[in-house]
Amino acid sequence: MPRSGSDSIKFFRRSDLFLILVFLLVAAFAFGFMMIRKKEGRTVRVTVDGRLFGLYALDRDREVRICPGEDEKQSSESPSWENILVIKDGQAQMIKADCPDLICVKHKPVSHVGESIVCLPHKVLVEVTGEEEKGDKKFDVIVE
Repeated sequence: MPRSGSDSIKFFRRSDLFLILVFLLVAAFAFGFMMIRKKEGRTVRVTVDGRLFGLYALDRDREVRICPGEDEKQSSESPSWENILVIKDGQAQMIKADCPDLICVKHKPVSHVGESIVCLPHKVLVEVTGEEEKGDKKFDVIVE
């Protein structure tokens, strides 16, 4: 027997609306908490294929050329590549890469601890850390 319009199921009941409101409040609280706890970064750690390329202070403007080392054997099958990272006004941004997708170049500048820029074709990871000092000395750059 077909149901009449008054017997049809309502889309939202009071308890459903209450549950949605609770989820929205929890999400807003979590977002606010994350924004309050966000720390400004002090350094940028650059790794290439899992190996440390360098640590750079965010408070000094510079341009960093990231490319394979001279000591690595380059074959005709794997041509050399280059990424350019610019650190300016406390932010790091990849401005040039010769990879096909350029996702790293399109990424917004990073400046807070935990933020990162990744170039998958070149296996480059640029991550912001809160480190400032190594031992008793402040460092500007560490290159292996």
